[in-house]
Amino acid sequence: MKFGISLISTKKQDHQKQIEYLLSQNVPDENIIVITESGKTRANSIVEKLKEKNVQSGDEVVFECFDRIGRNIVSIINAVEWCEDNKIEVYYDGKFLDRSTEQGEMETLTQAFIAEMYRIRRSHQSKKIIARDKANGTYKGGRPALSDKKIKEIKKWQAKGLKPAEISKITEVNRTTVYKYL
Repeated sequence: MKFGISLISTKKQDHQKQIEYLLSQNVPDENIIVITESGKTRANSIVEKLKEKNVQSGDEVVFECFDRIGRNIVSIINAVEWCEDNKIEVYYDGKFLDRSTEQGEMETLTQAFIAEMYRIRRSHQSKKIIARDKANGTYKGGRPALSDKKIKEIKKWQAKGLKPAEISKITEVNRTTVYKYL
């Protein structure tokens, strides 16, 4: 069975281009794994999503480029190795990823390195833009972590005697963020 990964980092981005690519690679619509999450929370989520979809030995995983499966070289290699360990074939940019040869191994490392360099470059560009906007007095800052409604909900559960971990589960807010508002 063929599965595809479409991953974007923010809700402002659009999955359409990646989905069109996956469909052009004959990935069935129902087997396209659509993920919207930032790189900070991504870590091993690709492997977890593959497990949730019950991707197994003999299946194929398709993605357009390496930065769709990991945040850095280590996470990308971990995802590829998990697939290899489970005898799942990996395809990117229309090509089979064969790491059994030195050339295949080198290609994997090179593509993972390029993906990480793109991420670093984007991060530096964002920092430059923020610094410029701060200097010009036009920087408005990031969005608030939580809405007033969510903050009230957290405080309500605290008043009822719940612990931060319990509040985190009920409100679906990261425990660290819950602590910030207690």
